Amino acid sequence: MALDEALLDSAREGSRTLRFFRWAGESPYGATFGCSMPSAEARAAAERRRFPLHRPLIRRLTGGGVVFHDGDITFSSVFPWDRGLTPGRVYAEFHRGVHLALRELGLASKVNREGSAPGRPGGECFSRPELMDLLDARGAKFLGGALRRRRGFGLYQGSLRPEPFPAGREELIRAVEEAFALHWRLPLEREALSPAVNAAAVRLREERYSKDSWNQRR
Repeated sequence: MALDEALLDSAREGSRTLRFFRWAGESPYGATFGCSMPSAEARAAAERRRFPLHRPLIRRLTGGGVVFHDGDITFSSVFPWDRGLTPGRVYAEFHRGVHLALRELGLASKVNREGSAPGRPGGECFSRPELMDLLDARGAKFLGGALRRRRGFGLYQGSLRPEPFPAGREELIRAVEEAFALHWRLPLEREALSPAVNAAAVRLREERYSKDSWNQRR
Protein backbone atom coordinates (compact mmCIF):
# COMPACT_ATOMS: atom_id res chain seq x y z
CA MET A 1 0.00 0.00 0.00
CA ALA A 2 2.85 2.37 0.78
CA LEU A 3 4.53 1.66 -2.53
CA ASP A 4 1.35 2.45 -4.45
CA GLU A 5 1.13 5.84 -2.76
CA ALA A 6 4.82 6.50 -3.42
CA LEU A 7 4.30 5.71 -7.11
CA LEU A 8 1.31 8.06 -7.23
CA ASP A 9 3.29 10.87 -5.60
CA SER A 10 6.26 10.38 -7.94
CA ALA A 11 4.20 10.36 -11.16
CA ARG A 12 5.29 12.87 -13.77
CA GLU A 13 3.71 14.12 -16.97
CA GLY A 14 3.11 11.30 -19.41
CA SER A 15 4.09 8.54 -16.99
CA ARG A 16 2.03 5.38 -16.48
CA THR A 17 2.73 2.35 -14.35
CA LEU A 18 1.19 -1.09 -13.95
CA ARG A 19 2.36 -3.12 -10.97
CA PHE A 20 1.53 -6.66 -9.86
CA PHE A 21 2.40 -7.74 -6.34
CA ARG A 22 2.12 -10.71 -4.02
CA TRP A 23 1.55 -10.79 -0.29
CA ALA A 24 4.17 -12.13 2.10
CA GLY A 25 3.65 -15.19 4.29
CA GLU A 26 1.01 -17.88 4.06
CA SER A 27 -2.61 -17.50 2.98
CA PRO A 28 -4.68 -15.72 4.14
CA TYR A 29 -2.11 -12.99 3.71
CA GLY A 30 -4.04 -10.01 4.95
CA ALA A 31 -6.92 -7.69 4.15
CA THR A 32 -7.25 -4.09 3.01
CA PHE A 33 -10.18 -1.70 3.32
CA GLY A 34 -11.13 1.66 1.85
CA CYS A 35 -9.84 4.95 3.19
CA SER A 36 -13.31 6.15 4.25
CA MET A 37 -14.50 2.91 5.83
CA PRO A 38 -14.71 2.83 9.64
CA SER A 39 -12.10 0.44 11.01
CA ALA A 40 -14.73 -1.15 13.28
CA GLU A 41 -16.75 -2.17 10.21
CA ALA A 42 -13.66 -3.66 8.60
CA ARG A 43 -12.83 -5.63 11.74
CA ALA A 44 -16.43 -6.83 12.02
CA ALA A 45 -16.33 -8.06 8.42
CA ALA A 46 -13.10 -9.91 9.18
CA GLU A 47 -14.67 -11.54 12.23
CA ARG A 48 -17.70 -12.67 10.22
CA ARG A 49 -15.35 -14.28 7.73
CA ARG A 50 -13.39 -15.85 10.60
CA PHE A 51 -10.40 -14.08 9.17
CA PRO A 52 -7.38 -14.43 11.50
CA LEU A 53 -7.04 -11.06 13.17
CA HIS A 54 -3.31 -11.47 13.69
CA ARG A 55 -2.94 -10.98 9.92
CA PRO A 56 -2.60 -7.40 8.63
CA LEU A 57 -5.80 -5.34 8.25
CA ILE A 58 -4.64 -2.23 6.42
CA ARG A 59 -6.44 0.92 5.31
CA ARG A 60 -5.95 1.67 1.61
CA LEU A 61 -5.42 5.10 0.07
CA THR A 62 -8.26 4.29 -2.33
CA GLY A 63 -11.93 3.77 -1.49
CA GLY A 64 -14.21 0.75 -1.34
CA GLY A 65 -14.84 -1.99 1.16
CA VAL A 66 -12.86 -4.89 2.58
CA VAL A 67 -10.80 -7.08 0.24
CA PHE A 68 -9.52 -10.35 1.68
CA HIS A 69 -6.19 -11.24 0.10
CA ASP A 70 -6.22 -15.02 0.19
CA GLY A 71 -5.13 -15.96 -3.30
CA ASP A 72 -6.38 -13.06 -5.40
CA ILE A 73 -4.28 -11.43 -8.13
CA THR A 74 -3.49 -7.92 -6.90
CA PHE A 75 -2.32 -5.11 -9.13
CA SER A 76 -2.26 -1.33 -9.28
CA SER A 77 -1.89 1.38 -11.88
CA VAL A 78 -0.89 5.03 -11.78
CA PHE A 79 -2.08 7.02 -14.79
CA PRO A 80 -2.79 10.59 -15.97
CA TRP A 81 -6.33 11.55 -14.88
CA ASP A 82 -7.72 14.37 -16.97
CA ARG A 83 -10.31 16.68 -15.41
CA GLY A 84 -13.11 15.48 -17.65
CA LEU A 85 -12.56 11.79 -16.89
CA THR A 86 -15.10 10.49 -14.37
CA PRO A 87 -14.42 7.56 -12.02
CA GLY A 88 -17.11 5.58 -13.83
CA ARG A 89 -15.32 6.11 -17.13
CA VAL A 90 -12.02 4.95 -15.62
CA TYR A 91 -13.62 1.72 -14.36
CA ALA A 92 -15.40 1.19 -17.67
CA GLU A 93 -12.24 1.59 -19.74
CA PHE A 94 -9.98 -0.54 -17.54
CA HIS A 95 -12.47 -3.33 -16.91
CA ARG A 96 -13.72 -3.50 -20.47
CA GLY A 97 -10.12 -3.94 -21.60
CA VAL A 98 -9.64 -6.89 -19.25
CA HIS A 99 -12.98 -8.35 -20.37
CA LEU A 100 -11.86 -8.24 -24.03
CA ALA A 101 -8.44 -9.70 -23.23
CA LEU A 102 -10.07 -12.60 -21.38
CA ARG A 103 -12.45 -13.17 -24.26
CA GLU A 104 -9.46 -13.57 -26.57
CA LEU A 105 -8.39 -16.44 -24.31
CA GLY A 106 -11.83 -18.02 -24.56
CA LEU A 107 -12.68 -17.07 -20.96
CA ALA A 108 -16.22 -15.83 -20.35
CA SER A 109 -16.80 -12.58 -18.48
CA LYS A 110 -19.28 -9.73 -18.46
CA VAL A 111 -19.11 -6.04 -17.56
CA ASN A 112 -21.74 -5.29 -14.92
CA ARG A 113 -23.89 -2.47 -16.30
CA GLU A 114 -26.81 -2.94 -13.92
CA GLY A 115 -25.46 -1.26 -10.79
CA SER A 116 -25.18 -2.78 -7.33
CA ALA A 117 -26.78 -6.10 -6.46
CA PRO A 118 -27.93 -7.28 -3.02
CA GLY A 119 -25.14 -8.81 -0.96
CA ARG A 120 -23.88 -9.43 2.52
CA PRO A 121 -23.73 -6.41 4.82
CA GLY A 122 -20.51 -4.90 6.06
CA GLY A 123 -18.85 -3.62 2.93
CA GLU A 124 -17.06 -6.73 1.64
CA CYS A 125 -15.95 -5.85 -1.88
CA PHE A 126 -16.70 -9.26 -3.36
CA SER A 127 -20.02 -9.82 -1.61
CA ARG A 128 -21.85 -8.03 -4.43
CA PRO A 129 -20.97 -6.45 -7.79
CA GLU A 130 -20.89 -2.71 -8.33
CA LEU A 131 -21.39 -0.89 -11.61
CA MET A 132 -18.61 -1.72 -14.11
CA ASP A 133 -17.18 -4.61 -12.08
CA LEU A 134 -16.45 -7.79 -14.04
CA LEU A 135 -18.65 -10.84 -13.57
CA ASP A 136 -17.96 -14.48 -14.39
CA ALA A 137 -20.25 -16.83 -16.32
CA ARG A 138 -22.36 -17.39 -13.19
CA GLY A 139 -22.84 -13.67 -12.62
CA ALA A 140 -20.47 -13.52 -9.62
CA LYS A 141 -17.99 -10.66 -9.27
CA PHE A 142 -14.37 -11.62 -9.96
CA LEU A 143 -12.70 -8.24 -10.63
CA GLY A 144 -13.16 -4.96 -8.82
CA GLY A 145 -11.07 -1.90 -8.18
CA ALA A 146 -10.82 1.33 -6.20
CA LEU A 147 -9.53 4.78 -7.12
CA ARG A 148 -7.79 7.85 -5.74
CA ARG A 149 -7.04 11.08 -7.65
CA ARG A 150 -4.16 13.39 -6.71
CA ARG A 151 -2.36 16.18 -8.62
CA GLY A 152 -3.82 15.19 -11.97
CA PHE A 153 -2.92 11.50 -11.61
CA GLY A 154 -5.02 8.53 -10.59
CA LEU A 155 -4.26 5.41 -8.59
CA TYR A 156 -6.26 2.29 -9.42
CA GLN A 157 -5.95 -0.71 -7.09
CA GLY A 158 -7.48 -3.92 -8.41
CA SER A 159 -8.19 -7.43 -7.16
CA LEU A 160 -8.95 -10.33 -9.49
CA ARG A 161 -10.24 -13.69 -8.25
CA PRO A 162 -8.71 -16.44 -10.41
CA GLU A 163 -10.99 -19.24 -9.19
CA PRO A 164 -13.65 -19.02 -11.95
CA PHE A 165 -11.15 -19.69 -14.73
CA PRO A 166 -9.26 -22.76 -15.94
CA ALA A 167 -6.34 -20.51 -16.89
CA GLY A 168 -3.29 -20.20 -14.64
CA ARG A 169 -2.33 -17.08 -12.71
CA GLU A 170 0.38 -16.09 -15.19
CA GLU A 171 -2.05 -16.30 -18.10
CA LEU A 172 -4.53 -14.08 -16.27
CA ILE A 173 -1.78 -11.59 -15.43
CA ARG A 174 -0.78 -11.44 -19.10
CA ALA A 175 -4.42 -10.70 -19.99
CA VAL A 176 -4.42 -7.71 -17.61
CA GLU A 177 -1.10 -6.54 -19.07
CA GLU A 178 -2.49 -6.77 -22.58
CA ALA A 179 -5.60 -4.84 -21.57
CA PHE A 180 -3.61 -1.91 -20.16
CA ALA A 181 -1.17 -1.88 -23.07
CA LEU A 182 -4.02 -1.71 -25.57
CA HIS A 183 -5.82 0.95 -23.54
CA TRP A 184 -2.70 3.12 -23.36
CA ARG A 185 -1.67 2.22 -26.93
CA LEU A 186 1.83 1.71 -25.62
CA PRO A 187 4.05 -1.36 -25.26
CA LEU A 188 4.73 -2.25 -21.63
CA GLU A 189 8.37 -2.19 -20.52
CA ARG A 190 9.65 -3.65 -17.27
CA GLU A 191 11.41 -1.08 -15.13
CA ALA A 192 13.09 -1.25 -11.73
CA LEU A 193 11.81 0.98 -8.98
CA SER A 194 14.00 4.00 -8.37
CA PRO A 195 15.83 4.40 -5.04
CA ALA A 196 13.77 7.55 -4.39
CA VAL A 197 10.46 5.72 -4.80
CA ASN A 198 11.67 2.85 -2.63
CA ALA A 199 12.77 5.28 0.07
CA ALA A 200 9.42 7.11 -0.05
CA ALA A 201 7.57 3.80 0.27
CA VAL A 202 9.61 2.80 3.32
CA ARG A 203 8.88 6.17 4.92
CA LEU A 204 5.14 5.88 4.21
CA ARG A 205 5.07 2.35 5.58
CA GLU A 206 6.71 3.42 8.83
CA GLU A 207 4.84 6.70 9.24
CA ARG A 208 1.38 5.68 7.99
CA TYR A 209 0.49 2.14 6.95
CA SER A 210 1.98 0.40 9.97
CA LYS A 211 0.36 2.85 12.42
CA ASP A 212 -2.92 2.57 14.31
CA SER A 213 -3.32 6.31 13.74
CA TRP A 214 -3.93 5.49 10.05
CA ASN A 215 -5.48 2.04 10.14
CA GLN A 216 -7.88 2.82 13.00
CA ARG A 217 -8.42 6.52 12.46
CA ARG A 218 -12.18 6.18 11.83
